[in-house]
Amino acid sequence: MGLKKFLAAYVAALILLPAAASALTLSESAKQQVSGLALQLVGIMTALQQAQAQGSAYTSSPVFQAQAAAWSTQITQIGQQFVSILSSAVSTTQTPTSIPTMGGSTSSCPDFTRNLSLGMQGGDVAQLQLFLAYDRYGKFLEGVNGYFDQATQDAVERYQSGYGIVSGGSPSTTGFGVVGPGTRASINASCARGSYVISVPPITVPATGNNGIVSPTPTPSPVPSPTPTPTPAPTPPPAVSYSTGELTLVSNLTGNNGPTSVGFKVNMLPNTACSAATYTLSFGDGQQQNLIPGGSCSNQIQIITHVYPQTGQYTATLTSGSFSTTLVVNVQGANNSISLSAARDASTARLGHITAKYDPGVTCAAGSYTLTFGDGTSQNLSFDATSCIVQTKIIDHTFPQTVPYLISASDSSGHTVAVQFTPVAP
Repeated sequence: MGLKKFLAAYVAALILLPAAASALTLSESAKQQVSGLALQLVGIMTALQQAQAQGSAYTSSPVFQAQAAAWSTQITQIGQQFVSILSSAVSTTQTPTSIPTMGGSTSSCPDFTRNLSLGMQGGDVAQLQLFLAYDRYGKFLEGVNGYFDQATQDAVERYQSGYGIVSGGSPSTTGFGVVGPGTRASINASCARGSYVISVPPITVPATGNNGIVSPTPTPSPVPSPTPTPTPAPTPPPAVSYSTGELTLVSNLTGNNGPTSVGFKVNMLPNTACSAATYTLSFGDGQQQNLIPGGSCSNQIQIITHVYPQTGQYTATLTSGSFSTTLVVNVQGANNSISLSAARDASTARLGHITAKYDPGVTCAAGSYTLTFGDGTSQNLSFDATSCIVQTKIIDHTFPQTVPYLISASDSSGHTVAVQFTPVAP
């Protein structure tokens, strides 16, 4: 049996031991020990499934083989402790208590009845951690412990940023990092779409007054056995170093860059170690630009403007390590274009001379624009098509104050040029 099947079968078998333990009458201390060991198994299973999701190239690497060997040793020791606890615990008569269930499956969804934030604990926190472990943005890799720690808050922030719920601020100001009504609604909607897929077998843990989860304190030492085996500290799974991103076009705001100017929206999703990653945006015309986001655990967006040398079809590519995504860009020549400039009139207070220069293009097209002065007023600006020469119009406008104004000219298709102007004082 391969290592993958061995670990899966072993964990699945040992995970049933808490159910067997519940059929016995155990002391409260023994119950807590069983609960702690069961949570360790869930953590191992979660880390194993995340490692397997990276493919055979990673699972055959020396790093994974060393980690798998450590998991195998840890599982063997956990099994020995289970046997020791069940064989050595003293049976006592106890009043049956409600045993809450923790875990997930393809037919179950998180059930949140309260807001969750840093420092809270409970079965609903464990459900949140399981959900975030399998979400494309959450990427929670710390293992399920039912305690809302900093790693859980970081995963919630990645989830909120990735789905556009909130991407900045603090828990007290914007709810960033808090599972409030909006985030709970998003998780419920994601589950309803069938994207919540958890295959970790359900386990039962003793009722403690905190929805079935105890605080993440060190696991009590097991009842001594004839040949006690020390329990090493759990080895965390290796950080999965990958970076992804999204590449889209933004509305074509040509400005003074010409008709072949294109805007790119780059959405950078940092790696699971939350470290800085270098992205390269190749424009498809032999030019490229490097982008380096900060070491943040939330996605970061940058708008990049690029001027292509001529019209045509180009393939832009965004890469980061082994990640790559492409976008086909069709750059079409415009038949007309307009540029703006503005000059002060020192002899008249607050008067500006706005010069609009219009090029009818290769097809000698007429042009119609809305000239906005930035002070709440505007006027129409039209150019005829009687000739194929560049036409110039000068518009005088008196501004109400001596502050900067943004003067712009826009056509019906949304193409806009702008210039900033500050008139002189009286």
